[in-house]
Amino acid sequence: MQTLQFNKIKAIKKKDMKKVIKFLVLSTAIIFASCEDVEPTVFNGADSSNPTLIGFSRDSYNLEVERDGTGSVDVVVNTTTLSTSARTYTVTVNVTDAENAAIPETFTVPATVTIPANEYQGILTITGVDNGLVDSNARLFTITLSGFTNESVDSDTSTVRIYEVCNIEAEFTGTYQVTSAADPVVGDSRFIPNGIYEITAPSRFSRVLTANPYSPGYPQGNSEIEFNFICGNTTLSAAYTTGLACGSAPEQYVGVAPTTGGTYNPNDDSSFTVVIRTNPQSPCGVAPANITYQFTKVE
Repeated sequence: MQTLQFNKIKAIKKKDMKKVIKFLVLSTAIIFASCEDVEPTVFNGADSSNPTLIGFSRDSYNLEVERDGTGSVDVVVNTTTLSTSARTYTVTVNVTDAENAAIPETFTVPATVTIPANEYQGILTITGVDNGLVDSNARLFTITLSGFTNESVDSDTSTVRIYEVCNIEAEFTGTYQVTSAADPVVGDSRFIPNGIYEITAPSRFSRVLTANPYSPGYPQGNSEIEFNFICGNTTLSAAYTTGLACGSAPEQYVGVAPTTGGTYNPNDDSSFTVVIRTNPQSPCGVAPANITYQFTKVE
């Protein structure tokens, strides 16, 4: 087996990169203020001379559709400056030919989104309907913004995952102990390290915890890890790529991907499992494997 390399820079996600950029800008302002006895310029969103950035608030959104029913998700469009008049942008939908492409009859996306006057955000509400065509397997489509004038684009495309959900009576929030088997590539380090975590609920059918993947051996820094409860199954919300590698090629990076197999009782949140597929790209010559993470509520 080749020796794992640690390259934290390549592990930075898009949302983390934004934090890095903000930190660098702030650091630069502090340096200049220290070298020269002047007041640093403070960004003012109401100043029309400042540049305008626009983009979606997230790279992906979950459209949860109840079995034999409907669902919706509010997609947030952010801008960095204010305007005395409303700003309207075109929204384009793209459904790929991939096997997991969303079925157009199951969702509706407005043709435009508007940021009201003197506001920094606009809301695009996407609705979904079961129509007997939505199941627990997430299907994908993308939405793209256009129709800009003098704005600079920060994130003009986002992915929407549509899938079927069923009613949950128990809360599945609070303090949980998480345990799992060792990873076949990184040994005793795990994507979600064994330990105690606080689980919160960003939506009715999604749960989030904050962990430092592969610590203590190969810490990646704290990240929010989201998983979904989908009609008797639990699944990781999205794939995750790390900075652990056996070589410089992308296929040599260790990561995880969603898969099925996790279970829960909708009426009892004392325990549940999440199955995560590790090493989907077969790094280090090690085949992918499904690892079961056991969640047990701490009273």
